[in-house]
Amino acid sequence: MSQHSLPGPETPVTVFLACFKRALVPDISPVGMGLQTPHTLAVGKNYLFQIHCQGHTFSVMGGVVRWSLSELRPDDTGSSVPLYSGGIEFDIPRSYTEQNLWHLLKENSPGEKRIGSPRIEPLYQVFADVFEAVDSEVGFLANGDLVFSAPRPFDPDGEWDLILAWGERHVEIVGRVVQVSKKDNQSAYLSVLEVMKCEPKGEELLNRMRASFPRS
Repeated sequence: MSQHSLPGPETPVTVFLACFKRALVPDISPVGMGLQTPHTLAVGKNYLFQIHCQGHTFSVMGGVVRWSLSELRPDDTGSSVPLYSGGIEFDIPRSYTEQNLWHLLKENSPGEKRIGSPRIEPLYQVFADVFEAVDSEVGFLANGDLVFSAPRPFDPDGEWDLILAWGERHVEIVGRVVQVSKKDNQSAYLSVLEVMKCEPKGEELLNRMRASFPRS
């Protein structure tokens, strides 16, 4: 996702909720990547992936084209823990991923190419944080808190790790739900979220979102 263009107030904010963090990326190319994790993903579904390597990060949408149980590994208690693996196909122009992969892997080369494959097996470990889109409408209160109208409630227990995507720009935040309500004649839940943490480079974008949307 680009960090340059600034959309207008008519552009809605898309909410992505963290599914899990630090999934291993064993190989990657401009068109897709492999993924290994103890968690499951749905084949045919699109997710937002934040890809990390040696201090470099970029975000990309991608669809799961295959997913299966690869092995069972024993944990510290002797129980078996499933390890899933699969393939992700990126859902953006190849030129974007080629440029970002160069920055991501420029200190992580030459790497090893599989014979007959464009995929690179990096020398250093590459990880991906996985986020799922939430069907919701977003607004802001006068005090700057976020308001989510969604088919599911945001549970007040614990912290929520979210990405707010506004056009081609996005910001990652951590917040806590301070209020949940639902009217009898409506199917959606209204959740008020207080922002607790925001990535430093995202503060300006979050403030622009707040200024561009009508206050409730």
